Amino acid sequence: MSPFLGISSSPSHSPASSCTSEARLEDAHSRDQILQQIARRQGIVRELECDYIAWRLPPITTKCPLELKGKAPHVTINTLALCSPGAAIFSPGKLTHFTATTETRCVRDLKRPFSWKVYGVSCASSGEKAHYVRISFPSASQDSLFSPIASLLDSISAKRHVALTSIHPFGLGMDYGVPTSHSNRIFAITHCAKTTPHNRRVAVEFEIYLDDQWKRLDMRVDRLGFAVYKSALKSDILLAPGPEEIKFVDDPYVRFARMTLRFGERPERTYIDIEYSGVEKPCHVSKTKKGGIVYIPTARVRTCDAAGTTRSPVRTMCRLVFSEEKIGLFTRGGGFSAAAEAEKAASLIRKTTRIAATNPIGIKSCVRDGEICEMNMKGVVSERGYTVTNEEDGHTFNADIRDKFRGCVVYAVPSLRGAGMVLISHSRDGEAVLRQHIDNPIDLITSISTRGFGVPCNSTLVRCKDGNRSIGRGMIRYSFNYGDTDAAILIDKLVNLFAIIAPLRRDEVAMAMQQKRQQRQVREVSGRRKSPPPAPNSEAATIAKLSTESLASLTVATQARLPKTPTTPSHARSSSNISNMSAVSGYSELSNASTVDEREINCGQSDFDIYETPQRSPRTYNQPSQSPRNAPGRLFRAKQDYEGRWSREVVVVEGDVVQVEFKNKFWCFVRLVDGTEGWLPAALLDME
Repeated sequence: MSPFLGISSSPSHSPASSCTSEARLEDAHSRDQILQQIARRQGIVRELECDYIAWRLPPITTKCPLELKGKAPHVTINTLALCSPGAAIFSPGKLTHFTATTETRCVRDLKRPFSWKVYGVSCASSGEKAHYVRISFPSASQDSLFSPIASLLDSISAKRHVALTSIHPFGLGMDYGVPTSHSNRIFAITHCAKTTPHNRRVAVEFEIYLDDQWKRLDMRVDRLGFAVYKSALKSDILLAPGPEEIKFVDDPYVRFARMTLRFGERPERTYIDIEYSGVEKPCHVSKTKKGGIVYIPTARVRTCDAAGTTRSPVRTMCRLVFSEEKIGLFTRGGGFSAAAEAEKAASLIRKTTRIAATNPIGIKSCVRDGEICEMNMKGVVSERGYTVTNEEDGHTFNADIRDKFRGCVVYAVPSLRGAGMVLISHSRDGEAVLRQHIDNPIDLITSISTRGFGVPCNSTLVRCKDGNRSIGRGMIRYSFNYGDTDAAILIDKLVNLFAIIAPLRRDEVAMAMQQKRQQRQVREVSGRRKSPPPAPNSEAATIAKLSTESLASLTVATQARLPKTPTTPSHARSSSNISNMSAVSGYSELSNASTVDEREINCGQSDFDIYETPQRSPRTYNQPSQSPRNAPGRLFRAKQDYEGRWSREVVVVEGDVVQVEFKNKFWCFVRLVDGTEGWLPAALLDME
């Protein structure tokens, strides 16, 4: 058992208990040694000077040297004691009665700068847990020194919570409002605040806009809570050998500022998820004769019953009506207290939404949970020549992202720019995000193979620590974990997503999906690498038997229908021109010039993707200049050695229009107008 699981704050004296005092002392000693090693590696300061601490204790009957509600200035905090249950956290004097437990956690306070709230702190003399202990630092430098120990304590608390079902730290647990496929994560509150208008004799009514009218709940709100969340995989928490390997990262489903409404002693809760778009204010405040109204124009509202089951969220408007409570037949005051509480709630909403807006994943609120496709990838790598340009100083350098995105999670979300989608790769440690905007998802579907997929378009690298953005140029390849299985799952997910993006293009998506399934069936039947069968056209026979004259005639016929780009003046091509064509390695882009112009015109600012800016990626083709001798024979051998292992061919006759999907050194994979796909020698096509 891990030494970080700790000992209970109230140890059992039952003779059947398996934990002896010697075992507890041994665990405590090993835990302290491990904590000291971690502190040296991460540079954690063991003692920090606080500006002040404030606390609040529950009503207790036993004698306690501490006041129920108090404040003490210039207190020293032992940071490593927070991770050791039973150790004194503060000094000097009577503050040593505050000890850590197995449920101790530190969360940032939204109301005050450089402040933290410590939950799960016990009073040693009475054995009762404090409601909270708030610590405040005098400067940002002192606050930054405390952040590493708070992150370490989150990892230790998550390990205890997952391993022992009896331990429930504050703000740590499951979220039943996320999709089932994402429910294997542990969520943790990183920032929190609360306000209780009921204590100040202010009544709060909650109203929601449904069926073209405002409806008021029959229960009054007595407390409002505000929080920002992060998450970590439950399996990673269980399998992590130590707390340093557990990382809480930004979550795509709980990416909003969350406001929780409590209705007295009733167990029901209402969750309001609010997002700051940067254009419209998250809330508006208006004063009335009796108090004030906080209006939230766009929110996702869901409720939770006593059993913890969360109902489906509803996207609508809502508002909170603050008014003075009645005493007898009269209303106290002139609504000033209610108006002040409304302003306080609106201020906390704005603070929470601003913090939640720093989520580097960047999925907008208009994207629903069902429209987010999630998939675990083996890795994301950049091919040779991938460069990154820093937006701050314009410095360009070569980058290798192989190690950063190994075992990452990839999200595919819709985008309004040209009815496309955005691929978001989130590293496992949450330190980096890679974004790619794809104008035409058909390009992505057709590039899927058993190994992975890739689309030649610009990307954006986001460093989560400081939000630094860099523009990447080059090919990005995504690798699968389980080959054909992952490919089939991804195709189905993309087809469903693309049906949401552009319902009018479902036939095109269905055709692409059918072609990919046929390719997969061909690979399953063939099994091993085989020689290509004869072409269906008897005039062509096989590639090895093609003559130079037939190559020249096919080249001229194909050139007449392919789109051209302005180049140097050239005369009609003959058989001698074919020998001047050099092999082009890598992947080519779409050969439809009209589609390029149309995309460049439609590349406006996306309403979904706030991180990407329209990037011009012209579709250009490199004209070969040389060709090896004995081209037909070498083409045949090159095809045999090509790693794609496709064996079918297509025959191009005069008048055919082909679209080049991708090419290797000697061969091009093309698509005809009727949807037929197959291989053609690169020497047959005049690509400029």
